[in-house]
Amino acid sequence: MPDKPLFSRGKERKRRALRFQLLADWYGEDYAATEISAHTVQPYLLGQEIDLMVTGLKRTSISSYLRLASEWERIAGNTLARMATPGGMVDGKLFLEVRHSAMLRELQTVSSLILDKIKQEFGGDFCREIVFVAGRRRK
Repeated sequence: MPDKPLFSRGKERKRRALRFQLLADWYGEDYAATEISAHTVQPYLLGQEIDLMVTGLKRTSISSYLRLASEWERIAGNTLARMATPGGMVDGKLFLEVRHSAMLRELQTVSSLILDKIKQEFGGDFCREIVFVAGRRRK
């Protein structure tokens, strides 16, 4: 069985569609449907996929982000937590979803204070930048 995760098979699906079209042009639609099975990737075990996903969740950055999201009200304070919530994190950039677009400009002025608080809680390497985005409150 391959070690490649299931969720990255988009390229393989595109190749399979191209192969099917070529086979349909060559053999016709009816025979191409049975012939394509010879050009299909072997199946993956669901257990392997779950193990790969759980291994990814064990990474420090993901577990730290999950902790940040769950303790956001304590870390940010009640007022800020009502205005912005963590929406995701990519390459050291924390995306905070702001309830109203008018608050984006207001929060830009305190972004360095928020960043300092996060660095104090999680260490300097965890979050290098805060990006405010307009979004809806999830709770």
